[in-house]
Amino acid sequence: MRILSIVSTLLLLFLAVYSILTAIGNDYGFETIFSRQIDTYCSKGDICIGYSTSGKSENIIMGFKKAKSLGLTCIALTGSKKNMLAKHCDY
Repeated sequence: MRILSIVSTLLLLFLAVYSILTAIGNDYGFETIFSRQIDTYCSKGDICIGYSTSGKSENIIMGFKKAKSLGLTCIALTGSKKNMLAKHCDY
């Protein structure tokens, strides 16, 4: 029995690559740096994990809004229980 033949692959993307952040930020605005990448790379059934200590970062909030609209499961790590980001997360 070959275990490798039954294990599917897992893709993980780190969306904070500096050259991409700068390009998107300069061309479309820094509040869209994550939502544009999520729109490009993600699809229904994917998982979006992010963090914001304040839960108020507009670029993170817009990214999670886009993720929810695409049907992603959203998990956020924040420093505050009540914040804007929590409204757009499953966990």
